[in-house]
Amino acid sequence: MKFELSEQVKLFSGETGVLIGRAEYLDHSPEYLIRYKDSDGRTEEDWWKESDISKSQ
Repeated sequence: MKFELSEQVKLFSGETGVLIGRAEYLDHSPEYLIRYKDSDGRTEEDWWKESDISKSQ
């Protein structure tokens, strides 16, 4: 998998967060559970496709 647990990542939407879970599948790309603050400042947790996140600078 491309990202590690506890790694800081950037979402394609611009928010940054921490990777708290990951799922690996036989028939599609890995997904990652990310905890981040949304544009309203609320803490969110959601699953994101590997192609929708990158390493945080």
